[in-house]
Amino acid sequence: MKSRLRNTASVAIALGCAALTGCANPPSGGIPHASEQTTSGQLVDADNSIETLVRMGDYTMSRGDLPSAISLYRRAHAADPRRKLPLEKLGRAFAIIGSHDEAAGAFRSLLEIDPASAIGLRGLGNAYLALNEPDLALPNLEAAVAVSSDAASYSSLGVALDMAGRHEDAQEAYQKALELSPTDLDVATNLAISLSLSDRHDEAVQLMRRTANSPSATIRHRQNLALIYGLANRTDDARAVARIDLDDISVERSLAYYAMLQRIEDSRRRAAAIGDSSGARLDP
Repeated sequence: MKSRLRNTASVAIALGCAALTGCANPPSGGIPHASEQTTSGQLVDADNSIETLVRMGDYTMSRGDLPSAISLYRRAHAADPRRKLPLEKLGRAFAIIGSHDEAAGAFRSLLEIDPASAIGLRGLGNAYLALNEPDLALPNLEAAVAVSSDAASYSSLGVALDMAGRHEDAQEAYQKALELSPTDLDVATNLAISLSLSDRHDEAVQLMRRTANSPSATIRHRQNLALIYGLANRTDDARAVARIDLDDISVERSLAYYAMLQRIEDSRRRAAAIGDSSGARLDP
């Protein structure tokens, strides 16, 4: 799960290519210039211009310039409000920067055009999860699974079920996701967290150790192993793993956080609190 209830100021709309980092020197085979315009500013070829704006948005996003990317996706959407791709891109970009209300709005608009869009259903469900609204998320994610049966939708459904306190159902959803994507370390992490939420700590530790020891594991996976140890009240193990990547002050803060999680008796509240920090649970 990504962090919840993060309020982000509206992103200002950039008006042209001059505002884009690196726009004057695109890579070989990269983005074209959005110059096919009449003097009145109307796009000559709407389809080509929308594709151009989306490709420019993708390029600027790849360079880390999300405000400019969002501006370009907005321009593409304004050029043809019935096109799905700009809304898909807008929703994902808003989710990445933590503007979950705006992400939800983009995905709702997408679903008005295509009610069976798996991207729209999963995106709206994830936005509701990020806003700590699992009851609103569940019907969208159940519909996403019915439409696409992909690993990402099953994983998001598992998160919603965990937040609703339905941990056995959540674990079933994660298992289905792993059947579809056996090497997905984030899904494995979600399953380990869910096992901890249902007090199956030994199983959670075993799974998370395998995940954290994978050659493709990152710092985030190792720190989630520390989290799993902390939830199992194995403080010395949690400290040892946390020290691999963190300084002493950060280690002690993490241990205090794990102790706080242990004091939360309601597993639904604990799931929401873990989602604020684990970083593995949702794919925007």
